[in-house]
Amino acid sequence: MNKDSLESFIQNIKEDNEKKLFFAQHQLGAEVHWFFIEAVQAMEKNLILLACLGFINGIEASLRSTVAAIENTSIDSNTILNNKLLRKAKKHGLPINYLTFPGEQNFELKLERNNDHVEIVRLRHNFCHGNILEYVNKDLSFFTPECCNHIVNILLDISKKWVEHLGIFKINKVNNKE
Repeated sequence: MNKDSLESFIQNIKEDNEKKLFFAQHQLGAEVHWFFIEAVQAMEKNLILLACLGFINGIEASLRSTVAAIENTSIDSNTILNNKLLRKAKKHGLPINYLTFPGEQNFELKLERNNDHVEIVRLRHNFCHGNILEYVNKDLSFFTPECCNHIVNILLDISKKWVEHLGIFKINKVNNKE
């Protein structure tokens, strides 16, 4: 291996680890950041459905654990990612605006209702319950996980912004509680 090949090899390792370690650097705790790290790993292996579920579960786990920490209660295993949890998080000052999808209309209005889900909640329900019909390739009338490539890329971007800003929130508000 020549010097250029070695430097390229080392650079590739750094880039791969940076993608994964990004989520571990924001004070969210192992019970949260591993969902995101494994979602990135699934994405790299082209396991699109697993990656989508990993990002969604990471967002849900981070919301549940942060709200529980603020309220000084244990995490309720019956709490799921829904508009009610997002309203509670917003009331506590969590930066839920970073969970808005690009082009999503009426996030705040939908948030106030329980039966008109914001996009992250709607997506969570679809993926967790196996509702994939809207992702079927309409031209060819079939589904493969690649039909969700655009969704996983959006979830990665949202997750990065969410984790970064939630980490800042936790350092400033939750970890410094008196």
